[in-house]
Amino acid sequence: MFWRIGKSEKSSFNVPRDRGRMLPYTMNRNSLFHGNLHTYDRCRIPDSYYEQVLQPALNIFDKGAVIVDVCSGVGEVAQFAQSQGFNNVLSIDISLEGLKALLSENPQAVGINGCGYRLPLADSSVDIDHIKDGLVHFEDQQSLIVEQTRILKPGGILIIVSARSGVCRDYYQTYEKKTREEMMMAGLHPVQLFYYAPTLEETKHDWYGKNLRMNQRPETRFVLVGKKQ
Repeated sequence: MFWRIGKSEKSSFNVPRDRGRMLPYTMNRNSLFHGNLHTYDRCRIPDSYYEQVLQPALNIFDKGAVIVDVCSGVGEVAQFAQSQGFNNVLSIDISLEGLKALLSENPQAVGINGCGYRLPLADSSVDIDHIKDGLVHFEDQQSLIVEQTRILKPGGILIIVSARSGVCRDYYQTYEKKTREEMMMAGLHPVQLFYYAPTLEETKHDWYGKNLRMNQRPETRFVLVGKKQ
C-alpha cells in the first residue's frame, strides 16, 4: 500500500504574503444547500472517509507536517487533522461563506480565500495536499494538478478524490484514467489508485439522496495518491 512509503522531512510552516489573483467563484454552495454549508460538507466527508482515506495519509508524517485542503468548504478536514495533533493546516476555498463558517467555529484554523489554480504558497512547502470533490469545478485540470505539485515538498503527497458512479457515473468515470495520467505528467510517482464508498447509513443524508436510496448502494469515489520525488 502507498501508506508505507515512510515519512518526509520535518516541516516549517510559512504563508507568503503575496496570495496572487483568484478566479471568479463558479458555484454558490450556500444557496444550493439552502444556506447550510455544514449539510453539504457533512455529506461530502462522512466519518468513514476519515478512517479510510485521511488517517492513513496522516500516519505517514510527523505532527509538524503542513497540510493543505483545497476546496475546503467549512473546514471539516482541518478540524479532523487538528484533532489528530496536526496544527499546520491551511483551508483554501473560493467561498467566503465557507471560510467565515470555518473561522467562526474554529478560531485556531487558518482559512485562505483562494483558488487551486494559483495557490498562495511557496514552492516545496507542503507535505499533504488534499482535494475532495473539487475536480469538477476546474476547467483546466492539468494546470490545477501542476500547481498542486509545485507546492509539494519532495516526499509530499497529493490526494485527489472524485466521484465515479451514482447519478453521474458516465460523466465522472472518465476522470479516473485521465487524472492519473495528468498526475504522472506533473511529476508525481508513484500514483496509486483505490476506491472509497461511504456506508449505506451515511448515504441516507447524502445530497444525492434520492438516487442513492433508489439504487440501494453508496456512490463510489476514486482516490488517487501521488508522491513527489
